Amino acid sequence: MISTHLSDIFKERADKVAVLLKGVIQTDGHPVNIEIVRSGGVAFDEKALEAVRRWRFKPAKEPSGTPVSVVMPIGVTFYSPTFGPWRTRRGREDHR
Repeated sequence: MISTHLSDIFKERADKVAVLLKGVIQTDGHPVNIEIVRSGGVAFDEKALEAVRRWRFKPAKEPSGTPVSVVMPIGVTFYSPTFGPWRTRRGREDHR
């Protein structure tokens, strides 16, 4: 659930905000050394970092099957509570 603070920011901004991060995915799937590549604004950046730090990824593997650490881009998109991929522009749910 999006916080009230972020909902208030959406009133002043677009229907969605994207944050692009970059991090190392370790062999155990934990992301580390996460950096902001493209900011969505301080509040959104903080929430994106907070979320990604909790995520677990499927680690990359060598052809032999051995897990390896990799650097990868990580995109996080925040949608306004009144607009999202599940809604039409008029705010109604899209049941297609």
